[in-house]
Order: sequence, then C-alpha cells, then structure tokens
Amino acid sequence: MEYREIICPCCGKKVNIPVDPVSENFDFNYSILVNSYDEFFDMVEMCPECGCVFLFDNPIGDDVKEYVASEEYRNILNDPDLEEGLKKWILYAVLSEHVEAFSEAGIAYMKAYDYAELKGMTPDKRFIEKSASCFLSAEEKKLAFTDGLLAADCLRRDGDFERALHILEVLSGMFEGELVEKNIENEKMWIVLKETAKRILDI
Repeated sequence: MEYREIICPCCGKKVNIPVDPVSENFDFNYSILVNSYDEFFDMVEMCPECGCVFLFDNPIGDDVKEYVASEEYRNILNDPDLEEGLKKWILYAVLSEHVEAFSEAGIAYMKAYDYAELKGMTPDKRFIEKSASCFLSAEEKKLAFTDGLLAADCLRRDGDFERALHILEVLSGMFEGELVEKNIENEKMWIVLKETAKRILDI
C-alpha cells in the first residue's frame, strides 16, 4: 500500500496516511459521493495519532480539536465492536454535525448506512434517520433544493413515506425547473411503490 506523509491538521504531528487512488485529485461532488456505493468508501482519512478524521483536507478549527478530545468522540473511536471503515464515516458524521456542517453530516450518516448495507451488516436505521434530520437542518439554514431532496430520499429509505411526500410537496412549491420536476417525480414514484432501496439521484 502506498502512503503519503502529512501534518495532521488536528494534533500537528507528522503521520503517514494510506493513499486511496479514488480520492487523488478528486473535487468534492455531492452527486458522485451520494450515488456511489462502493469505490468511495475509503475516502475518509484518520490520523493514527489523535484519531481525528478528515475529508478533502478541510481546515480544522479549535472547536473540532476540542470535540476530537471529548469523551463522546473517544467512545466511538475506541469502540472495539465498530468495523474500521464504518467507524470513520460515523466519526466524520458526528464531527460535521458538531460544527453544524449539516450537509456533510447528512452525507456521512448516509454513507455509514450504505457502507453497512454493502458489507452485509445489519444497517443501523439511526444512521438514515440522522441523515434525514441533518439534511433538514441544512435546508432550514440555506433553503437548498438538494438538501431537501436528500432529506426526502432518506425518509423514503427509512419507510417514512408520509413525511417524505410532505417534503416533496414543499419543495414543489419552492423550486422549479426540469431537473427539480424529474427528481420529485422519481421520488414520488418510489414512494407509491413503497420502495426503500438506494436509488440513483440526479443531483
């Protein structure tokens, strides 16, 4: 395995991080990350010294450093029953939620759910529920169609069809355009079919 040497943005120590070929020169793209089901799962990196997780070399503030040292974070980090790949996405989700980066938190919880499903584990429904709540929090802050759609999609996957449909109706009244209509129609169709499986979203 190939490694690259970095200075951890959290603890400041020089560490070696495995190089994931998929993540090299990758620009953050919600569509690719949300829709991917296998090849992007190793993109979250973890410092072997302090346990801080990071994605795309995002800057780290003092609030993040404090949370990484917190009992809540360390309990997840040191949980012997959590598979390593799943643990990284959960940690990235709680870290993003802590700093109110709700869109990233929603995607991370979604990827944790997808990861468990892909690896043959029993997916923890709390992940998809948390994903929906994070997207709704992001939607409240900036009224973005993508966050609202992802919230509805997570609720659909959780089997909460009534709430998902309500959000889609709200989005229909707030946004317009061919892509908006296409996504809403697809979600409504899956709801009618009581479909809870992962679907490709045109975002």
